[in-house]
Parts: sequence; structure tokens; C-alpha cells
Amino acid sequence: MIEFVMSRVWMVIAGVAVMAVIVASFAGLDRNVQREVEMEGAETLAAVMNELAAWEGQGETRVEVDGLLIEREATIMICPGSIWVNGPSSSRAVGCATDLILVDGGRQVDSLELAHGDHVVIRTAGDGIVQLEKVSATARTAETNLSHSSAVLYR
Repeated sequence: MIEFVMSRVWMVIAGVAVMAVIVASFAGLDRNVQREVEMEGAETLAAVMNELAAWEGQGETRVEVDGLLIEREATIMICPGSIWVNGPSSSRAVGCATDLILVDGGRQVDSLELAHGDHVVIRTAGDGIVQLEKVSATARTAETNLSHSSAVLYR
């Protein structure tokens, strides 16, 4: 009788071990899918910047970083010539336009680091140079509140 009970106990332990391996492999697959989606977002951002650099007219667009990043710890680093997606365990890059003016907090910088909650305004004057300006979530909220307050005061 004891052999029967012990064989069932070992069967349950082996089943739990097999399930742990299967669940771990699905978690790894999910991380790979997240990384691929984030890289597609960076490639799309690079394509927008390249198209604006080649465009002869003036233009402006706003991109929400939340739509490009999945992991909360991930960031996007934009440098002239490359866009880096930095995650907790890896960093990957895609190429982009090299004639960039990067602005953060009203001053020109060498690179922009974007995280969840940030926006980037992309502008061109038709001269092949693309300007990217980082707009943080708090600045955007303050801008919206000021605009709403002004509209209410001047009715």
C-alpha cells in the first residue's frame, strides 16, 4: 500500500516539474514577443523621422511613447543616426536620420531618453533637418490645464 501512495506522490511531483518547465518557456516566449513589438515601434519611429527628413514641406507630429513600449522599465534613447530600445536585460538599435536636433527642457541635447508617459514632438521645416522635442507627461498636463483655464477665463 505504501508503494502505491509513494508512486502517486512522485507522479504529482514530476507533473509539477513538467508544468513549471512549460510555464517558464511560455514566459520566455512572451518576453520575446514584447521585445519584437518594441523594436517594431522603434522602426516605425525611425521611418517617420526619415520620411520627414526627405519631405520638402513643413510638418509636425506627436508620438506617445506609451504606444511604443510595453515593459514599464524599458526606455527609448534617440541619438543622431540611431534609436535604442533599452530594456531591463538587453539593448537593441535601429538606424534613423542623422540630421537631428534634439531638444529636452528647452535646450539642445546630444540624446533624448524617453520613458512611459513621455511624448516626442517631431518637426521639420523642409530643409532635411528633423527636430525632436521631448514633452514629459507633467509638462503636457500643465499645458492642457493652462489652455483650459485660459479658455474658461476669456469666454
